[in-house]
Amino acid sequence: MQFFKTIRKPREGWFRYYRNFGGRGWYGPLRYRLLPEPSVESVEVAAVRDATSQFFWAVEQFFSNIKAGIQSAVNDYREDGKWLAGVRVEILDMKVHDVDTHAEGMRNEGYLFVVEAIDCLADPIIPVSPEALSSTVVALSQGIAADAAFDRLPILADALQDSGCDDPLVLDHLRTCRDHTPSCWVVEMILNATR
Repeated sequence: MQFFKTIRKPREGWFRYYRNFGGRGWYGPLRYRLLPEPSVESVEVAAVRDATSQFFWAVEQFFSNIKAGIQSAVNDYREDGKWLAGVRVEILDMKVHDVDTHAEGMRNEGYLFVVEAIDCLADPIIPVSPEALSSTVVALSQGIAADAAFDRLPILADALQDSGCDDPLVLDHLRTCRDHTPSCWVVEMILNATR
């Protein structure tokens, strides 16, 4: 059984993780914005400076490590049958600490950010209704999956719409996503519902 989650409305905040150093604890905050982004297959990560950023230099310095940690968590989730779909993560600022602000620490922070923040804030995606799973929709989904024929996804969107699906996340994703790697979560959801 697979589970699908996304961000339906923008969210912003501080992610505070806790580290214990020989009995002394420290909280290291990372300021973020989560946005719905149907044109993204899974999770897209960007560093974005805004007017209130004080330590954006640290974001720039450690961005590749944070992004690697986020991607690692997203990959682990997918292996466990959990899909985070259509999410844009903007890293806005972070506070630095000489003990934990290093490459490995930032990769760990990115990983924990997915587990403890994105996953908790994401909403389940309601599966495509059984009424919308016409024989055309199922056949198209099977063909797209078998052939990795992602150029057919707009046709699938039309077939779903003709069958009564009106979920803008699903339809917009099929029509606008730039990169379906390794597959499309909508196709996976349809195939999962027909197994």
